[in-house]
Amino acid sequence: LFRHKTAFETLEFSLRKTNMNKQEKKDLIENQLSQWGIYNQKDQYPGEMSGGQRQRLAILEKIFSSKHYLILDEPISG
Repeated sequence: LFRHKTAFETLEFSLRKTNMNKQEKKDLIENQLSQWGIYNQKDQYPGEMSGGQRQRLAILEKIFSSKHYLILDEPISG
């Protein structure tokens, strides 16, 4: 995550390679932030968020920026 970008700005940056217009990006970001339970943190910087909120934002950023992703839950634990 970027320390100098809010949650919304981070997700907006991750959609930079899409051919969506600004309103479509805004609607998608707000919808996903709401579904992931971090809509109220959209104007916060990573340093102002809890660890779980930062993790959810990082997952969303990866989903938005890449068509190929793999999510593992503690793949090397115990």
